[in-house]
Amino acid sequence: MIANSKMKANYYGKWAAARKAYAEIIKHIEAGGRVAIASYTKPRVLSDARWFKCGRDGVYIARGKNWDYLFAEAIRLVD
Repeated sequence: MIANSKMKANYYGKWAAARKAYAEIIKHIEAGGRVAIASYTKPRVLSDARWFKCGRDGVYIARGKNWDYLFAEAIRLVD
């Protein structure tokens, strides 16, 4: 068993923040809204939840067969 003093700082905090952001995105899309994304490749406006996935360190967006990491400031809920 690992002691609290030996755990990495904010280890579960990133995951909790990612799940919260992902839930907000999915809730907004299900309500008929769209999500504006500024990823590495190009800016897009999406209205389909299949483009997103949640990982332990953040929210990801599909790019072909790969997944791009989305920073919190790159996500905007519109409509």
